Amino acid sequence: HLGGERAGQAVFGLATGSLGSHVIASNMTLVPTPPNISHEQAATAPTVFVTADMVLNKEANLQKGERLFLPAAAGGVGIASIQVAKAIGASVIATAGGPSKRSLLRGQYGIQNVLSSRDLTFVDDVVVLNGDKGYFDEREAEDEENKKDN
Repeated sequence: HLGGERAGQAVFGLATGSLGSHVIASNMTLVPTPPNISHEQAATAPTVFVTADMVLNKEANLQKGERLFLPAAAGGVGIASIQVAKAIGASVIATAGGPSKRSLLRGQYGIQNVLSSRDLTFVDDVVVLNGDKGYFDEREAEDEENKKDN
C-alpha cells in the first residue's frame, strides 16, 4: 500500500531483487507510474537517473554555468545525465556514434554541441568548445596544480 493508491496500480522505483519476477519493496522507494511512461521506461528510469544524480550532483558537484563533457550520450545514463545537467543549468558537450543518435540529442534533447565518437576528431573539437581548456574545468586544473605543489 502506497498511501492512497489503489491495489493493482502501476508503480515504479527501486527495490532489492527487482530483476526477479516478484519483488517486495518499500513504499518509500516507489511512485505511481505516470500514464505517459511505458513499462520499459519505468523499469529503466530509476537506475539511470540515480546514477546520473549521484555522479553529477554528489560526486562532481556540477554547478550552473559549468560544461559537462558527456561521451556516449545517447544511451540511458547519457540521456538521464543530459536531463540532470540541464536541470542544474549546466551546458553539455556530447558525443554519439551514428547520425541518428546525434540527431536525437540535438532534436529531442536540445544539445547544440554533439560530436561524432566514431573517430578521435572530437578531441580537438572539445578543446575548442571548452575554450582551449580541453577536458579540464578550472576546479580540476586548480586541483592538479595543488597536487604538484604538495
